[in-house]
Amino acid sequence: MNLPKEIDYTSQLPSLSNDTASISTVIMPSNGSSFSPSSTIFLDLPSQHFIDPSTMYLRYKVNLTSAVSAEVKGTPAYTFFNSLQTTLGSNIVENIQNYNQTMGMVVNLTHSSAHKQSMAVAYGYNDPAMVTAATTQCDNLNGRICAVNEVFSLSMPLKCIISESQKLVPMFCLNGCRITLNVDSIGGVFTSAVTPTNFTLSNIELCYDSINFGSSVESMVKSMGLIYIKSQSLSTSTSILPTATSGSIDLIYNLRLASIKSVFSIFSGTSANSINKNMDSYDVTSNNGDYQYLIGNKNYPSRPLSTLNSKSCFSIENKSAVGGFHDVTNSSSISPVEYSYVGNAATTLVRPAKFYVSQNVEKLKSNGVLLSGISSQSSPINLRINSNTATAQSHNVTLICLYDALVEIDTVNNTANVKQ
Repeated sequence: MNLPKEIDYTSQLPSLSNDTASISTVIMPSNGSSFSPSSTIFLDLPSQHFIDPSTMYLRYKVNLTSAVSAEVKGTPAYTFFNSLQTTLGSNIVENIQNYNQTMGMVVNLTHSSAHKQSMAVAYGYNDPAMVTAATTQCDNLNGRICAVNEVFSLSMPLKCIISESQKLVPMFCLNGCRITLNVDSIGGVFTSAVTPTNFTLSNIELCYDSINFGSSVESMVKSMGLIYIKSQSLSTSTSILPTATSGSIDLIYNLRLASIKSVFSIFSGTSANSINKNMDSYDVTSNNGDYQYLIGNKNYPSRPLSTLNSKSCFSIENKSAVGGFHDVTNSSSISPVEYSYVGNAATTLVRPAKFYVSQNVEKLKSNGVLLSGISSQSSPINLRINSNTATAQSHNVTLICLYDALVEIDTVNNTANVKQ
């Protein structure tokens, strides 16, 4: 007779050996202690123990040189970094361009306003004008209005192929792991309205827990030969949608991936009215058209999403693309004002444009299968836009693919590669 798990007292849970220990690990850059705009940061992870992926985060300090109250756009903790690469051994296994723009979108689509408020100190949301001796408000959940020559610290979960792994990562089986962060330019970090003279990043530390199970467990893992760890990552590409464009247009993206889970599009502004530039995302059809993806010679969705007849559904599709609209723990922080930007409307730091187009394309929404997404290896991805209203400004249209990444580790030769 099979008992319900709630009263099955015979099942035994595995136990940890006395050798097991959790070690708080802090990694500092190997190529310097302070970094200026457009510089590169190398974070070299030691080849020992197991990494607990869920504990990985980055912390650092920002020193501004400014004569005015400069404005950091987007989610400040991420905004300073425009790309991330992960190298295992000699292989670059991950290369996320537009990292700050992508992570800003992820935060907006997965964090409720309450969640943003709880992370406001870490992410750096702040407006000194809203804080007085008598009251402290948490009204600003977009960007940061910095004081003159302000010095402040930021922290963020570092989303990458290591931190997204579904199992502990055996670093002792790898001949080195390097995470490279590229610092953005002044214009990439700050709004076009108010910029500083310069900034410096210092006290940069990558933090995570290393688990030491002892030499006997590590020897068992080393004897396994080839092992596989399922993870996920993001890949991006950008096309230009010119001004005064109307009718039907296909934007083509040459991203070749084996298992795409979701696709997203950001429609950045380029005019003076779009002060957040790549952190803004407009409805380029001005409520008068539709959107559809073509991946592997199949349309997603099968019927185009219309901004004229059913614009509210884009919000539902966004939730489906990041986890499911029946998941009440998966919320967004996009207000009706932020959602409604069209044409050449003027944005502000605290009211950016946040109209994203996205689509869940998984065959089955489950972590219990190996590769649950669809393939674009045989042909490029098309974003088809039909608009009956001409674009009022040009847009840089960034396509973001969330894809399955299978990390293959050769425990005998200490090498690794990623199947994506």
